[in-house]
Amino acid sequence: MAAVRRLRRLRRRQLPRPRVFYERDDPLNRLDDSELFERFRFRRGSILFIEEQMRESIKSPTRRSFAVLPMMQAY
Repeated sequence: MAAVRRLRRLRRRQLPRPRVFYERDDPLNRLDDSELFERFRFRRGSILFIEEQMRESIKSPTRRSFAVLPMMQAY
Protein backbone atom coordinates (compact mmCIF):
# COMPACT_ATOMS: atom_id res chain seq x y z
CA MET A 1 0.00 0.00 0.00
CA ALA A 2 2.81 2.41 0.85
CA ALA A 3 4.47 1.67 -2.49
CA VAL A 4 1.28 2.64 -4.33
CA ARG A 5 1.12 5.96 -2.47
CA ARG A 6 4.75 6.67 -3.26
CA LEU A 7 4.17 5.98 -6.96
CA ARG A 8 1.20 8.35 -7.01
CA ARG A 9 3.29 11.12 -5.43
CA LEU A 10 6.06 10.58 -7.99
CA ARG A 11 3.59 10.79 -10.86
CA ARG A 12 2.24 14.09 -9.57
CA ARG A 13 5.73 15.59 -9.50
CA GLN A 14 6.58 14.65 -13.08
CA LEU A 15 6.81 17.52 -15.51
CA PRO A 16 4.34 17.57 -18.40
CA ARG A 17 5.54 16.41 -21.79
CA PRO A 18 6.84 19.24 -23.98
CA ARG A 19 4.59 20.25 -26.86
CA VAL A 20 5.83 19.29 -30.30
CA PHE A 21 5.11 21.51 -33.29
CA TYR A 22 5.63 20.22 -36.82
CA GLU A 23 6.23 22.26 -39.93
CA ARG A 24 3.23 22.27 -42.21
CA ASP A 25 3.92 20.91 -45.64
CA ASP A 26 3.01 23.15 -48.58
CA PRO A 27 2.56 20.99 -51.70
CA LEU A 28 2.20 24.03 -53.97
CA ASN A 29 5.79 25.01 -53.25
CA ARG A 30 7.19 21.50 -52.92
CA LEU A 31 5.68 19.72 -55.95
CA ASP A 32 6.24 20.57 -59.59
CA ASP A 33 3.29 20.97 -61.98
CA SER A 34 3.07 17.33 -63.12
CA GLU A 35 3.29 15.93 -59.57
CA LEU A 36 0.70 18.43 -58.39
CA PHE A 37 -1.72 17.38 -61.14
CA GLU A 38 -1.11 13.66 -60.45
CA ARG A 39 -1.86 14.05 -56.78
CA PHE A 40 -4.75 16.54 -56.77
CA ARG A 41 -6.09 16.40 -60.36
CA PHE A 42 -6.01 20.19 -60.55
CA ARG A 43 -3.52 22.55 -62.11
CA ARG A 44 -1.69 25.09 -59.91
CA GLY A 45 -3.76 28.01 -61.20
CA SER A 46 -7.02 26.16 -60.53
CA ILE A 47 -6.00 25.39 -56.94
CA LEU A 48 -5.10 29.02 -56.32
CA PHE A 49 -8.40 30.17 -57.87
CA ILE A 50 -10.47 27.79 -55.71
CA GLU A 51 -8.55 28.82 -52.57
CA GLU A 52 -9.15 32.49 -53.36
CA GLN A 53 -12.89 31.89 -53.77
CA MET A 54 -13.17 29.93 -50.50
CA ARG A 55 -10.69 31.89 -48.36
CA GLU A 56 -13.22 33.96 -46.41
CA SER A 57 -15.54 31.05 -45.66
CA ILE A 58 -12.79 28.76 -44.28
CA LYS A 59 -10.64 31.39 -42.56
CA SER A 60 -10.39 31.23 -38.77
CA PRO A 61 -11.57 34.46 -37.11
CA THR A 62 -8.39 34.65 -34.98
CA ARG A 63 -4.85 33.27 -34.97
CA ARG A 64 -5.52 31.86 -31.50
CA SER A 65 -4.21 28.33 -30.87
CA PHE A 66 -2.06 28.53 -34.00
CA ALA A 67 -5.02 28.34 -36.37
CA VAL A 68 -4.30 26.73 -39.73
CA LEU A 69 -4.15 29.14 -42.66
CA PRO A 70 -6.85 28.65 -45.35
CA MET A 71 -4.32 27.55 -47.98
CA MET A 72 -3.05 24.77 -45.72
CA GLN A 73 -6.57 23.54 -44.82
CA ALA A 74 -7.08 22.32 -48.35
CA TYR A 75 -4.43 19.63 -47.85
